Amino acid sequence: MITTTSSVIDFEKAERDFLFLLHCFQEVLCDLGEAKLANHLPWQNASLPLEEYPDTERALQAFSIFFQLLNMAEENSAAQNRRALEAEAGLSNLTGLWGRTLLRFREQEIPETTICSLLPEVSVVAVLTAHPTEAKRKTVLEQHRQLYLLLVQRENQMWTPLEQLDIRNKIKVVMERLWRTGEILYEKPDISDERRNVIHYLYNIFSEVLPMLDRRLLLRSASMSTNLSPPVVKGLTPSTCNRSSCSPNGGNCTFPGKMRRGRNCCWSSL
Repeated sequence: MITTTSSVIDFEKAERDFLFLLHCFQEVLCDLGEAKLANHLPWQNASLPLEEYPDTERALQAFSIFFQLLNMAEENSAAQNRRALEAEAGLSNLTGLWGRTLLRFREQEIPETTICSLLPEVSVVAVLTAHPTEAKRKTVLEQHRQLYLLLVQRENQMWTPLEQLDIRNKIKVVMERLWRTGEILYEKPDISDERRNVIHYLYNIFSEVLPMLDRRLLLRSASMSTNLSPPVVKGLTPSTCNRSSCSPNGGNCTFPGKMRRGRNCCWSSL
């Protein structure tokens, strides 16, 4: 039931990861007295008409978690496959990254001085959009993130069978917490809700992704003998994160990844 057509995904691995998560979720539902729901999730033609489920709202919540687990398996498979491709073939073999872009510049015989003069002028503005009915509470997003990190943790081959079992139990604990929290919003999110959701991504996702993109830029430029010194990419390099001083009120915020050059604080537009 893998839904994506991306060529980056290892479909067999995505299927394995999804089945692992699905079985964990079914066990959690059975432990909580939801055996009928566990046996009739939308998988392999096992689903029922919505009105035949004992609790329609619970069924919708289970479907929501089901498809979130599917997305998680696809994302993890794509991430692991990208790592393998990068290790085997290098950064220039992955689309959408600096390695491929700099290689294309070199193939077009664009002078190094031209590249260096234009990079500081690059302005990147991230746009986070979602339909209001797709918005999730911060607590739910945090559970999704913890679940994904545990799924990634399973990738390590060093774990003993007992340690793998411990990771599996932790995954089930997060799933139960997610089930008890509830994903469905019964009221339309207001501006403050949307702002909290955006802050979650800025604080937890962008702070890790942006420095990684900078490192890839510098690594690829070095491998191509295009030595981009720190001043050249200064406008693209996030400041060091000091989360203890990071505050939605601005002030001394040193949050990484200021999305537009010249902003005093990452929270200023929120």
